[in-house]
Amino acid sequence: MSGKTKSSSDGWGMGFLLVFFPDEHHSNNPIPNNNNSSIHFKSTSTPTIKRTHSNLLLKALSTISICALLFFVSLLLFTGMGTVFLSGSRAMNDVVVAHLNEDTKTDQLRLFLRAFYFSSLPSKSDIVLIFQDERRRLDFDSVIREEKDSFLKLVHSESNSYRTSFLGKKEWPDGETLWGRRGAPVNPTESETGASGLTQLIYGSVVGFDSAELDPENSLAGFFDHVPMSLRRWACYSMLLGRLRRNFKHMILVDVKNSLLLGDPLGPFRARSPVSVVLHTLPENNYSLGKHGKKNSEKSRTNGPKQITPIVILGGSRGIRRLATAMLTEIVRVAIQHKGKNSVTESSVLSRLVGNEFLLKNMNIDLVMSSELIQRAKSDVDIGSDDSV
Repeated sequence: MSGKTKSSSDGWGMGFLLVFFPDEHHSNNPIPNNNNSSIHFKSTSTPTIKRTHSNLLLKALSTISICALLFFVSLLLFTGMGTVFLSGSRAMNDVVVAHLNEDTKTDQLRLFLRAFYFSSLPSKSDIVLIFQDERRRLDFDSVIREEKDSFLKLVHSESNSYRTSFLGKKEWPDGETLWGRRGAPVNPTESETGASGLTQLIYGSVVGFDSAELDPENSLAGFFDHVPMSLRRWACYSMLLGRLRRNFKHMILVDVKNSLLLGDPLGPFRARSPVSVVLHTLPENNYSLGKHGKKNSEKSRTNGPKQITPIVILGGSRGIRRLATAMLTEIVRVAIQHKGKNSVTESSVLSRLVGNEFLLKNMNIDLVMSSELIQRAKSDVDIGSDDSV
């Protein structure tokens, strides 16, 4: 949004807000006469009380109107933002929020999307991609659309095992997608429905945002000479996750470059509370390669100290939002302590946050530490991806 457009919209908003404030400085009631003040007070006590209640009611209505206006303005601004690469067939319960770092390559994004489409997640979740800026989004545009077209071709082709995994039942909750009109429904064939009662192909939306859309002020710029995407993504979550809080039950925050989503990572944790957060730990030498490209011994991979990885974080939507808010605050705190040096990493901040019992208690989240979902992917595909989930 340009500065001119922003200022004009702000001016419109303030002008509209003035409509809701009652005029409290003018009244048709006469000023009481001091000579018969007792008689006047007795005769007008009931109207005075009514006027007081009326003023309080008007103020309450004004406050409610302002809050409603701000909500609808923020909703309007949010739904004018972003790029919809694929409109899903229905509203989803889960969402994957994937960010692309500055050095993420097109092949890495292609592999990430291909693994995502062949997992079971597209039938259960939307995916939101966060780009560094508009230029980077345009660089990846063709890759995203190519993988989307390949996905739709497989889903719409009849009588194949891949298609059947996206068939939904009548009991599936219906509803419009958050990202605009849902895609045209595709009815299954007679052989696919059978006695199962399957009625429609179900898949989620694919949406992209520039970081400037979600964090227009670049909130962390005053604390660092350069704000990497690994840190700025936490500032982007403030608007994004806040807007999505009532639309999704579970969330996955993931790094495109260093991860693959295989199967259904949320499966073992869907029954947990909305404030649950699953963090993954790795031994220090986990799956490290020797000089000749061979894996180190089993002993070195299991006896090293545990460390928390920010590559993938998942859990209930409420818990993820609380963690994101705490992470942004902790990033600022650490940046101030380091006097703006660029040595701050999200891994160190996350480890520090989790290691502080006082901060954990204040966050009020159900923290789950797991190492079961982290697997090595580089031995299978060598395009720069370090870990898979």
